[in-house]
Amino acid sequence: MFNLPLPMRKEIAPMVKDAQIKALLMLPDQELQEKLDQMWKQMKARGKTARVASAYQALAPLLWEAEAVRMYQAKTGRLEPPEIASVEEAMDLAQVDYRLGQAEQRQLRALLLDRPSAST
Repeated sequence: MFNLPLPMRKEIAPMVKDAQIKALLMLPDQELQEKLDQMWKQMKARGKTARVASAYQALAPLLWEAEAVRMYQAKTGRLEPPEIASVEEAMDLAQVDYRLGQAEQRQLRALLLDRPSAST
């Protein structure tokens, strides 16, 4: 979701429930990239691999905000961003896009299942 152009992110943001994800979507591209880089480095410092950190950043918002994605798709008729309806679907995409090893798969699954409380 974070790789979408800013105008598209701004269209989706009002439909998003999680305050942190919403705030990130509204950032200009450079500032968003800086925040994502900082978060990525924090994940690496906590022992996550680069692939796990990258997959998490790409897939978690799509999984956790699937309702916002569906609403956006219905409103605009666009198929992007993709809707991810389950952790299993996210894991399938991660395996294809990031080629995670078994330990990495366990790490990512645990992260995706441990969704922070949505704050509005």
